[in-house]
Amino acid sequence: MRIIEDGKRTERSTAVALGNFDGIHLGHIELLKACRNAAESRGLEFAILTFDKKLTELKQGGNLSCLTSRTQKEAVFKELGVELLYIVEFDEKLKSMEPELFMEKILREKLNASEVFVGFNFRFGRNASGDSALLLEKGERYGFKTNIVAPVQKSGEVISSSAIREYIRSGDIEKANSLLGRPYEIRGKVVRGKGRGKVMGFATANLKPEIEYLPPKYGVYKTETKWRGKSYSSLTNVGRNPTFGDISFSIETHILGFEEDIYEEVIEVSFVKFIREEVKFSTVENLISQVKSDIAEVERQD
Repeated sequence: MRIIEDGKRTERSTAVALGNFDGIHLGHIELLKACRNAAESRGLEFAILTFDKKLTELKQGGNLSCLTSRTQKEAVFKELGVELLYIVEFDEKLKSMEPELFMEKILREKLNASEVFVGFNFRFGRNASGDSALLLEKGERYGFKTNIVAPVQKSGEVISSSAIREYIRSGDIEKANSLLGRPYEIRGKVVRGKGRGKVMGFATANLKPEIEYLPPKYGVYKTETKWRGKSYSSLTNVGRNPTFGDISFSIETHILGFEEDIYEEVIEVSFVKFIREEVKFSTVENLISQVKSDIAEVERQD
């Protein structure tokens, strides 16, 4: 997969999917597959036009966490056979660009687009004044055909990043995962914490996420932790450790039957099931007893 992020023009004609693709959920996958099929049938380069993190920063005043990192997105794009990933910096210049100028300068001149694929609710250009209908109406003027992909539903619900966010925030991780098509995953480096888990008999990996992910609802989760290509059953606490009066947020994972030293290593924690709320215990002994019960619950589910 080629990556262009310096504004260079691609010479080969493309079938290009447009979007931010945060989460790369099942709706996104359908759009990308439709684009791939068109590229294959017409001998075009299968491309994605997406935006760097400044998109969400500008849309939400710099206060929006993400569902997927660039590393995770690139891995999924490669699996889907994407040939070109074209990344545009969503700066003030692009934000204020009139929709038809975007179609001319970006889609025609930079991407050499022959086919454009967008979701039904895609918007672009100055004040989000451009939409999928405008692309459909004006696209041929700029040399491309527009394909609008209908919303994808599961169990009667339209799949969207906003719906997935709400499920993650509420702790309904299983519902979020069903719309994503895979477990919600946080990737990052293991850093040194306070060492309490090891003292209590449950060594934990203290995760420093590689980006500002959307944190799941505070509580304890059954998870799967991937390290160096291998997956392990794990138990993960998300929150502030109220038993110890901590203020700072943390994600701590106990990997079952695991003895390796993984400080400074990158791991991926996939959230499988919400087990219980975060609780302030009256004694450390009560906390230890509950963690033992949590581990037993994870083992029963494996």
